[in-house]
Amino acid sequence: MSWICLIGAAVLGAYLAQWVHLPAAGMLGALAGTAAVQSLGLSAVPSVPSWVLLVLYAAIGLLLGLKFTRASLSYLQRITLPALLVPIVMILSGCGLGFLYRALAPAAAASTLDLATAVLAITPGGFQEMSIAAQDLGAELPAVIFTHLVRIIVVIGVYPWLLHQIVKSQAIVRPATIEQRALAVAPITAAGSPARRRDPIIGHGEQSAGGGSLSRSEIGEQAADVRQPAAHARSELPHWLQWSIVGAGTMAGGAFGRWLGIPAGAVLGAVVGAIMSRTIVGAEALAVSSQARFGIQIALGINLGLQFELGSLATMLTLIVPIAVSLAALIMLSLATGWLIHKLAGLDLALALWTTAPAGLSEITLLAEADGIEPLPVLTVHLMRVILIIAIQPSLVRALASVNL
Repeated sequence: MSWICLIGAAVLGAYLAQWVHLPAAGMLGALAGTAAVQSLGLSAVPSVPSWVLLVLYAAIGLLLGLKFTRASLSYLQRITLPALLVPIVMILSGCGLGFLYRALAPAAAASTLDLATAVLAITPGGFQEMSIAAQDLGAELPAVIFTHLVRIIVVIGVYPWLLHQIVKSQAIVRPATIEQRALAVAPITAAGSPARRRDPIIGHGEQSAGGGSLSRSEIGEQAADVRQPAAHARSELPHWLQWSIVGAGTMAGGAFGRWLGIPAGAVLGAVVGAIMSRTIVGAEALAVSSQARFGIQIALGINLGLQFELGSLATMLTLIVPIAVSLAALIMLSLATGWLIHKLAGLDLALALWTTAPAGLSEITLLAEADGIEPLPVLTVHLMRVILIIAIQPSLVRALASVNL
């Protein structure tokens, strides 16, 4: 009966959060519903069994792993610099801003705000993934969740406006020729016919990321090459067998990652297992439905909510100043990194700035597409950001904490 009450509250909270359009609505709503029921004493349930957590973390790894396609891997060859530079900058800035975050915390919160909590809270990895890392490291989960929620809302609200101001100022300083403007909006589809979208490879006029000159026909061929590889790799296996193999590979990877004992290792191992098994099988068409993704978010929200007390929200509100200062610095660093990528790699300025946006992977990809940017390179860079951060940052935090910095 306790589980029924708790799950009912979690599902209700998830749909309410979705109705008000909160980021990661399934997770946040379920977390709030679970925490409310627990705090009011309406439900008392035992801790979640370890095997259930393994399945849950593997499912989250599967969601990430399935986003990597042959098209994504093809784009990695063209956007190697941003795909590596963005995660490195985010990891290093997360460590540096973590110290700032902790130093600015008021005395009431500083006593419980350790370095692991501060770094995991401000590092722009995936919301779900960083929450799991915080859980594995025994960090203050409310502070991590609250900070990431504020980060995503603020970045989604502020970053696009700042990006547009920078792009406009660049256009005023260095007005493009009519031919350059035509190339910049990339009237190209997979078949080489006109389409209203900026080509992701074009940066300064007619220069590619590698600095060479591209004709319109060459641009069309490159766009077609990137968008079509999935069609050449369709598996002949039945759909259920593809899912079985990929599911088994994901679980095996998750179990191996947990066995290694690294923070969030189950998620990271599941990502690797999903990518490898999907590539071996050639199951490019596999995709998790939106209902299933929402259900996984709800399950994670319940798990996190069991460790979340609503009374801790009062303490979280005292962190507004360190959060605001750290986020302002993070946004400025992200914009500067985007500008650097624009200059070094020759990517279109707007594209470069979208690849460095420190918010949720799904939200940023959708915003970039609505802005007329080809979404695939944005998605690919942010996938690399999330995966490399979850692979490196938790272990780095553990090492920093062990030397009592």
